[in-house]
Amino acid sequence: MRQQRRTLIALLGLAALVAAAAASATGGDRIAYVQEDGGYQIRAANPAGSPVVTDLTNDPSPSRHAVGSPDGSRIAYMSTRDGSWQIYVANADGSNPVRVTSDLTRDALAPQWSPDGTRIVYYSRGLDDSEIRTVAADGTGKEATITSGGEDSFPDYSPDGTHIVFERTVGMNADIWVMQADGGNQLPIRATTNRSLYPVWSPDGNWIAFCSPGPNSQIDIWVMRPDGSDAHDITPDPYADADASWAPDSRSLLYTSYRNNGWTLYTAPLAGSPPTQLRQGPGDFPSEGRDGRLLFDTYKPISWQVCARTGSAGSCLGEGVEPALSPDGTRVAFENGAHLWIVPAAGGPTTRVRAAGLAFSPAWSPDGKSLAFVSPAGKRTLGIYTVALPKGKPRLVTTMKVAFIGDLDWGANGLIAFDAGPSEGQVDIWVVGANGKVAARKIPNGTPYDSGPAWSPDGTKLAYVSHRDTGLYEVYVQPWPSGAATAITNDRMEKGEPFWSPDGTRIGYTQQDSVWGDERLMSVPVAGGTPTPLLALSKPVFSGAWR
Repeated sequence: MRQQRRTLIALLGLAALVAAAAASATGGDRIAYVQEDGGYQIRAANPAGSPVVTDLTNDPSPSRHAVGSPDGSRIAYMSTRDGSWQIYVANADGSNPVRVTSDLTRDALAPQWSPDGTRIVYYSRGLDDSEIRTVAADGTGKEATITSGGEDSFPDYSPDGTHIVFERTVGMNADIWVMQADGGNQLPIRATTNRSLYPVWSPDGNWIAFCSPGPNSQIDIWVMRPDGSDAHDITPDPYADADASWAPDSRSLLYTSYRNNGWTLYTAPLAGSPPTQLRQGPGDFPSEGRDGRLLFDTYKPISWQVCARTGSAGSCLGEGVEPALSPDGTRVAFENGAHLWIVPAAGGPTTRVRAAGLAFSPAWSPDGKSLAFVSPAGKRTLGIYTVALPKGKPRLVTTMKVAFIGDLDWGANGLIAFDAGPSEGQVDIWVVGANGKVAARKIPNGTPYDSGPAWSPDGTKLAYVSHRDTGLYEVYVQPWPSGAATAITNDRMEKGEPFWSPDGTRIGYTQQDSVWGDERLMSVPVAGGTPTPLLALSKPVFSGAWR
């Protein structure tokens, strides 16, 4: 995931990012991480397609997936303003938001209104399951659980309110199911080897729209009858299309399409005519109300803040990414503007590391006296360097003719582990001697699906993430210098950037929901067991370090 974040930073022109620190700490209890500020907010264009837009939410926390009530007087949406994702109902102009869900231990996602406007159906996501729930739209009632114990998501009411269509995932595949509104008589209506996602019922009740791979292997918008018949692709173009919703007259679909390096809002007639762009600029999860307003998500400016916490105490002092805590936990090295900086973990002035040219991915030496980092080393060549602090001269360790090197970690065994490859999405894990005397080599039993290496405190084990077995990134641990890798997580949530607890008994990592993209820090015992949240924060966080 660090690679994906690096790409975004580059696209933003390496915008300034923050370094941070916490109040005084006791050993083994300080965690450094990156916190995301800003994110998605909800906007409206009136009428649909108008270049004039209105912000309906303007909260420091992200808000997404807005849908208008049947009478047009209210909107429902999801937001993290109270910690986890929860469902809120507000007036049509965004005023007077009220949280209607109450279970803050789980995420409440993807709301849809009942036809009479009295209830909202959504899915509730826990650590290892997701279930369909409903709640009173005025927030006066408790959540009612409709399905449980599996992985059900993206529900939507039929126009007469008697049935609910939803997505059910079993193993690596997702199908479309229909059930009675009380959860009875659950039946699959589309079960294929291709994933079928995000179903939504047409207002006239004649069709269900969903997403599935098309002829170009890209996700397209499909429609089918409520019994699963007459399924066909209405956007068979070379672009990825997703997040469909119906126009009020059921004659066309609104959706978001990935074109020209961004998601943009489009509409396509049900009859199959060419799609039309709804508006210029980015947008996600569009919906059109009966009043003609277009609701959608759009990204607000973002910064990434490097922070450090000890227990509940902590603060963020500046902008940055890729934090690395010194072995004694007193200093934080980080990247900002393609340069490396160091800040005291208890706060204070930052000091630039005098590396040559651009520098990325800092890693401390085990004794805390030097840093390793990545920097260009010639045409189409990247190098790994070390530099003695505070004012040493950078020393070249190794070079590679690759497009990407990242995720450096300097082990107690004298080896620097890193990932490298022809692209950020295709890397192998390598090790090299920090003194330059051990040549770079790939790790034993590695695959091109491994990334994010992290040495155990004693240098005898290597943790990393891989999708070699399940297609989703899970955390693996491999003995060093030989031995088979073992997966210690398996809960179908994307993982990234593992890091060890100071005593070597637990591994922290980032966990990302594949749909909403919010990230949190989790930890799991090295011996295996139930993952638990490492930090309880209201904003997406990633890139952890533990001392």
